[in-house]
Amino acid sequence: MTTILQITDPHLMSDRHGMLRRVPTAETLAAVLEEARDRCPDPACIVWTGDLSQEESVAGYRLLRELAGDWIDRSHAIPGNHDDRQALREVFPEIEGAGDEPVSFRIQLGGWQLVGLDTHIPGDAAGALSAEQLDQLQDWLATDPGRPTLVFMHHPPIPVGCTWLDTIGLRYPGPFEKLLSRNPGVRGVFCGHVHHVHEGNLAGARVFTAPSAAFQFKEDSPVVTFDMVPPGFRLITLDNKEFTTEVFRCANLEYRPGED
Repeated sequence: MTTILQITDPHLMSDRHGMLRRVPTAETLAAVLEEARDRCPDPACIVWTGDLSQEESVAGYRLLRELAGDWIDRSHAIPGNHDDRQALREVFPEIEGAGDEPVSFRIQLGGWQLVGLDTHIPGDAAGALSAEQLDQLQDWLATDPGRPTLVFMHHPPIPVGCTWLDTIGLRYPGPFEKLLSRNPGVRGVFCGHVHHVHEGNLAGARVFTAPSAAFQFKEDSPVVTFDMVPPGFRLITLDNKEFTTEVFRCANLEYRPGED
């Protein structure tokens, strides 16, 4: 069996001791990583699904690299709305492309394919998949149509049960939905952005969100409401052509979020 960790929305500040929503995000990410290492000491890869550097700064990405430690060599990152592609590439030269080009990845693990897509719109909290990203995904799927695939992206392409978050989700998901309907090899879509756990379906693919590594939002609230549960991560296990997934959290809520 092959294991994958999804860690999302750490919102690291430029200062290691910086606070966001009254939460020291470097401390919460360190706690999440400690829990992840206890649960899964040797994952095949770690996928970081966006909102990595709250201030979109080189210093924030350097802090991420420091905290990830020896896991950085097996890490793959895609941007969220709180990210800057150029600064991300400055600290992670392993990322293909240059400057403000979309950040995406494709890796193969055993009989599986993992694809990361870029939904970042500069200056906008909502996201979108460009025609370029959709074409890239279709090309990757067409090269080996029988290979089961998991897609990772920041903004969820389905409603997540939270009115205010749904207004800043993935815009114009129709073309992505049509692409999935033509490619049943895509088994799962894993997203961040919403700071809570949600599961749904899009064109036959299961869609999942994950807890933030910083602080959580209540799923069923029409306005911003913090959920007093600990930060966490998602574990994905690949077995032949099937996958299972489970969310794990830190044991305690060490820092209670609130309005800055």
